[in-house]
Amino acid sequence: MYKFPEGLYPLDITYHYSRSLFNFFQTNEQTKEFFKYLFSRLNEEYKRRKKGENVCAHVLKNDSDKYPLVDLNYNFFVLVLAEWIEYYSCEDRTVYEYSKYKKIAYKKTDKESGEEKNVVYNQKRDLKIECSTKERVLFDYSFSGWLTTNRTHKNFRFDLMQILLNNILGKHTFIPNYNYRNKAVTVKNILVFDEKKNTNMLFAATSFFRSTLANYYSNSQMNLLREMSGELQKLGYKKMSITDDDEFEIDGKIVQVCSYFDIKNIEKNRDQNDGQYYDFEPKEKGGSENKEMSDDVDY
Repeated sequence: MYKFPEGLYPLDITYHYSRSLFNFFQTNEQTKEFFKYLFSRLNEEYKRRKKGENVCAHVLKNDSDKYPLVDLNYNFFVLVLAEWIEYYSCEDRTVYEYSKYKKIAYKKTDKESGEEKNVVYNQKRDLKIECSTKERVLFDYSFSGWLTTNRTHKNFRFDLMQILLNNILGKHTFIPNYNYRNKAVTVKNILVFDEKKNTNMLFAATSFFRSTLANYYSNSQMNLLREMSGELQKLGYKKMSITDDDEFEIDGKIVQVCSYFDIKNIEKNRDQNDGQYYDFEPKEKGGSENKEMSDDVDY
């Protein structure tokens, strides 16, 4: 059982927005303790799997020819990060206000020419949700639902996995196209077969350097990570978003998703605004609203 150390952070440390997490990784001791907690949680889940409980695997063997790597379940990593930040944050509740954008296209027949054309309406929804500190971290960094394709949250994940974990703190993660924020691959969708569950799973993976993890973990712990990785068989990569559902089909076969953050349900039941989208005129090119607009189009 992991024991959270006392005096690791100032008493007034808190999490207000995405970049607040940088305040929780200011010293080598803070970083080392977090990774110790991460291993504790991985081991805890692994023990539950061995007992036959319905628990997802969080470690996947990486066969890279370039670097010795190990893939960790990104969403579980963020869940553990959220637990860590909530434990040490002096505030446990926050109100999160944000907007969602989309485009609605209607087919309309021109009266003069008779031609059918698409007419596009820009729509915006304002949300206001009270949430725990843990949920706020998951709002910012989880690879779930519409957050997987939203540009802002792609940037948040880049800040976490590339700026913090592969720059400020040293070489923790391997990010393809790491020099290009818009092209960097912080999370890979990998289709795997889970031998324990006897089903296909969608594994949201982030690659960690084994040499860096070895700075935090003993030889026996590294061997245990290797043992954990043997329960999943990689079937291939999938270019798709993580769905809001716990399972879906690929080529007629059921694929399960390990979900730790049900953003769709939270937005449906806890939004303090009216939950409606409204037409609006975006600002001229270069305006902030135009930049943040989603590319989704509904017909």
